[in-house]
Amino acid sequence: MRYFLFGTLTRTITLLVLLATLPALGILLYSSVTLSQEREEQTQQTLKEIAASIAREQHSVVDNTRVILAVISQLEEVRQNLPERAAVILNNIVRKNENLLRLQVVALDGAIITSSDRFPPPLSTQERRHLARTLDTGAFTVSRAILDRHSGEFLFLCTLPILKSDGTPMAVVMAHTRLDQRRTDFFHSTESQGAAVRVVDRTGVIAYAYPRSSFVFPGMHLPMDQQDQLRRQRDESGIYNSTFQGTEYVIAFQRVSHSHYDPPYLTVLLSYQKDTAFAEANAMLVRNIILFCLATLLTVGSAVFLSRVSIMRPIRDVIDAAKRLADGDRQARSAYEELGGDLGTLSKGFNDMARALENRESELLEATRAADSASKAKSEFLANMSHEIRTPMNAIIGMAYLAQKSDLDEKQQGYVSKIHAAANTLLGVVNGILDLSKIEAGKMQIDSTAFDLDDVFVETASLAYQLAEEKHLVCSCTMDADVPRQLWGDSLRLGQIMNNLVSSAIRTTQGKQSDPDGKNGEQPGEVAVHVSVHETRGTDVTLAFTILDTGPVLSTTQIEELYQSDVSAATSGSAIGLTLVGRLIRLMRGDVLVRRENGRNIVRCLLPFRVLETPVPYKFTSGELENKRALLVGGGNESRAVTRQMLERFGLIVEEALDVPQAIATLKAAAETGSPVSIALIDGNAMAGELQATAARIKKDSAIVPAPALVLLTGFGRGDVLQNSTEAGFDGILHKPVNASLLYNTIQDLLAGSGTGGKYATAGTTEMKTQETAQRGSSQNLSGVRILLVEDNPINQQIAFELLNDAGADVTLAGNGEEALKTLREKQETAETAFQAILMDLQMPVLDGFEATRRIRKDPALASLPVIAMTAHARSEEWESCREAGMNDYVAKPISVQELFSTLAKWVSPSVEEPGDTLS
Repeated sequence: MRYFLFGTLTRTITLLVLLATLPALGILLYSSVTLSQEREEQTQQTLKEIAASIAREQHSVVDNTRVILAVISQLEEVRQNLPERAAVILNNIVRKNENLLRLQVVALDGAIITSSDRFPPPLSTQERRHLARTLDTGAFTVSRAILDRHSGEFLFLCTLPILKSDGTPMAVVMAHTRLDQRRTDFFHSTESQGAAVRVVDRTGVIAYAYPRSSFVFPGMHLPMDQQDQLRRQRDESGIYNSTFQGTEYVIAFQRVSHSHYDPPYLTVLLSYQKDTAFAEANAMLVRNIILFCLATLLTVGSAVFLSRVSIMRPIRDVIDAAKRLADGDRQARSAYEELGGDLGTLSKGFNDMARALENRESELLEATRAADSASKAKSEFLANMSHEIRTPMNAIIGMAYLAQKSDLDEKQQGYVSKIHAAANTLLGVVNGILDLSKIEAGKMQIDSTAFDLDDVFVETASLAYQLAEEKHLVCSCTMDADVPRQLWGDSLRLGQIMNNLVSSAIRTTQGKQSDPDGKNGEQPGEVAVHVSVHETRGTDVTLAFTILDTGPVLSTTQIEELYQSDVSAATSGSAIGLTLVGRLIRLMRGDVLVRRENGRNIVRCLLPFRVLETPVPYKFTSGELENKRALLVGGGNESRAVTRQMLERFGLIVEEALDVPQAIATLKAAAETGSPVSIALIDGNAMAGELQATAARIKKDSAIVPAPALVLLTGFGRGDVLQNSTEAGFDGILHKPVNASLLYNTIQDLLAGSGTGGKYATAGTTEMKTQETAQRGSSQNLSGVRILLVEDNPINQQIAFELLNDAGADVTLAGNGEEALKTLREKQETAETAFQAILMDLQMPVLDGFEATRRIRKDPALASLPVIAMTAHARSEEWESCREAGMNDYVAKPISVQELFSTLAKWVSPSVEEPGDTLS
């Protein structure tokens, strides 16, 4: 002992460690001995509680069934023998109660009077025996377990006599009752604990067993020795031990009666292998001993190592210096740097680290200041560029919108609509540039909303056809018929991805290029877009968006640009577009595959979506088109399949013909049967350029009466076809790909005889019509609303003034904030002239919108007047500044008609309710 107590520090620490471990070892052994006993007691108590819980639930099921039967026995439909009406009530009760398989009203002779099932099976022998027992008792009775012949389940019959006024039975109401279905998951959970569940009726038949085996399954009798053991238990519940096939079990039982006076009709048995109860304790004992030994060895080894450092003061000094350094004292140093040995090295290393940390922190602070300055400059540049671009964009989009409402012919409408669509596309590019800052900051997010894939596809296809037409490329856009249309996801980002990839493919593809095989000389360039289903899992679907082009071979660098993580490295416009595509695909948890095959570049985007379980009602459904016949003539198989699906969703009956002769034969056959075709949609390629001859053959054929309305399907931008089709006798023309909205409006107008929706219809005019239709109503009814428009730009003044004036508003103009304050002082004196809202531009000479709003808010008479900001800046910081100045809401430029009126609708109300079709 003296050797340890007064020896080296290593020996002293070793002795202390050994002494400290002895009590721990004693506690470990004691706890291990008592653990088995506690585990057994705990297991027994848990089994009793579980059995009691199952019994209570089953008793509740029977008791609820008794109440239900009592209610049914008093129903007038049952007592007055109205089987059909009673069957409806019984069926409703069964559907609302998962524990009921069937409800029946049975005559005294066993005939079924009425049932919840439409075709009830006749009573079995066991059911008739129980019926007789019920009539003998004259009270509510529960049977033993009975196997239902149709469902294959073991059930319990609960029966109650229906008594006449004199007390004699007139019939019996019978319920086929399952075990409590809510306990199924609980039964399964007991298996992981090593327990087994047996539910036994009064005759010893097992009605439920989990887990099942070749020895124990529903329908078999409990072994006789186990039945004898169970009979010897006189209490309603308890615990006893049993041996089965050489294995000892702990069994908890709980008997179930439907009243205190009736014998038990059910017994719940939970068995648990006795060895299992001790297995965990034994395993824990072994594990604890192993851990104890490892911990002892580790502690002794650590003690030996620490004892070699005989001077603890330098260590404490380093620890204190480290704490001061962590608290922010960058001058903290250890005083033992000159000390030799390991402690001196430790002290010197700590001081070197502290000095390096101090220098590094200084460099980081300087770098942070430089980065903040650069970020601020970039943000200001983006904001300024956004404002400079959005101001003329507001004029282009607004004026194009106003021009579309004016009295233009169809051709001019087409030109203006294309200008309007192109301006909106350019606005999307501006918004994409602003997204770069979000990408760098990691703030780009994916939104999920319900959308129709047709809308996104048609928008992309229209862009593809337009760009391809300009470069004289062969373009096709197709979608498989099995692709689900109503999805849940981010349609905006999907459109960005598709439009970027399609634009990039068309931009790099030449109009004419050499045949890859060298056989046919020069061939026109080709671009194709195809949508298909890649994988389906339940309501989750992965769609494949494939873009094919015959452009030059993609280099490795170009392919890597699809996954470019450093936005600043993407210097060209196409590189920025591909960078955005790659980042958006990853944000949407998708993938992109790029390969070269048969002289073509193939980009395949795989994007996941969720199919709407409850589809939104199709917006283009009308009884006017229901069961009318339509004929599709010519075109590709995939194109016809997509168009056919849209027509059938409209309610039309659709037939197909590959060419014009087959179409004429189909039209004649339909006319002969008395079900003529109402409308024929003919692909331009099916006529080989003979527009007039085709229309004449159909409309002048006496066997085709009445002649159908003829609609020409042609490629985008075919001005010659547009001009010649009306002379040829066609009633309308549609550009491919067909837009569902335009197709619906065209067919409805032609079949109604108006002829206004089909003549030279274009995607732009229909988009305008659809948008206006969606905006009609109270959102554009500003009748009698007095609005002060504060705007310094004359073009912006004109756009906003005409939009508001057409909606019925009384608009007063002001060129800056000073004029606005003057006008307010003059007009707000009386209620008849007072303004109800102010539309306030922000950047104006003399007095800007911020300061003008602050002065308005200082006037108590104007404190509650709504002020809505209008600005070309598209930053969240701008809205914060508007709120601080006292503005109520915010509208971005270029002005969106829908956003403008929906925002105004939140703050003002029209004086007179009008139907309002002011923008059509």
